[in-house]
Amino acid sequence: MTNVEVTTSNLRARPVEAWSLLRAGELTAFFAIPLALDLLAVLLMIGGKNLVDFTIFRNAGSAVLSGDSPWHVFGFLYPAPAAVAFVPFAFLPYPLAAAIFCVIDVLAVLAILWILGVRDWRCYALATVVTPVGRALIIGTISPWIALAAALAWRYRDRAAVAGGAIAAALVLKIFLWPLLIWLVATRRIRAFVIAACASAITTVGSWLIVGPSTFGQFVHSMGSNTGEGTFSVFALFRSLDVPRLGAYGALGIGGLILIAAVFTLARSPGGDWPAFVLAIGAALALTPIMHVHYLVILLVVIAVARPRLAPLWTLPFAYSFVSRSASSDGSAPHILAVLVVTGVVLAVSTRAPRRGRLTESIAGADRT
Repeated sequence: MTNVEVTTSNLRARPVEAWSLLRAGELTAFFAIPLALDLLAVLLMIGGKNLVDFTIFRNAGSAVLSGDSPWHVFGFLYPAPAAVAFVPFAFLPYPLAAAIFCVIDVLAVLAILWILGVRDWRCYALATVVTPVGRALIIGTISPWIALAAALAWRYRDRAAVAGGAIAAALVLKIFLWPLLIWLVATRRIRAFVIAACASAITTVGSWLIVGPSTFGQFVHSMGSNTGEGTFSVFALFRSLDVPRLGAYGALGIGGLILIAAVFTLARSPGGDWPAFVLAIGAALALTPIMHVHYLVILLVVIAVARPRLAPLWTLPFAYSFVSRSASSDGSAPHILAVLVVTGVVLAVSTRAPRRGRLTESIAGADRT
């Protein structure tokens, strides 16, 4: 073999070697590492020291089952439908109930991406381990359910029954997504708005009849004077800066009016449907007095639509691991502000979706009402 032939053979081999190394790195970064982290999360949950929120929810469901008030359960701060929703889990032995709940949570995360048209497997791998999702799964929260409802509302936004029903389901569990009702009105989806409002009211009233109307006062009392402080909300930021509670609520009210006006303005502009939806999600996060990091699972919705293939935006939620090292902000203004800044960046970048993201506006089949 001549020197020329040897050189040519080496040149041909180098791209193959480079591709093999790249493929190995990709499998390590997007399969082996996420899988290891997921297994670690499973081990932590099996250890019994986690799934704190699930335990609270299940205890609330058990209280309903036994005819007691769910707000006698320490840590339960949710409306009646949330307690009623967990009655089925109260029927089951704790290990089985916890396993089923964890599976539902993981499936909800994966369903968000699938519903929104993401087919890049690397995005699925990252979605299960980004900080908000990781904390949601370990603690055992319903944040993936809320995010899935938002995903359904966007994907089927022109199918009034589906969009309205999805938003209603989110509202009766956690009311903080109420700005999506504003988005429905702003985009003239009046039928979906009526369905969402009526379904929410009927479900809430029906659930309170099951729990007992006299317990409503206990629900109000459970939302103590310090509710929201120690979380990562805008309200918590104001309180960490020693702004009086009344002043903090007043600032949120003024900010809410501005955000609502902005949603209407964007919705009526050409191509403004998606930016208005993102702003409504941002308004929900900005105006809720309580915002833990696991609430930010909902950012998967805006990321999935804006970047249906792997992009740097998918890695940005990992920043929460560095700016919020614990479940509580401990009233630290810098930590709260850092979380809010990261959230704002994700929302701002996601507002401008690429062509495929904009094409998803034609997915829904029904005419707008």
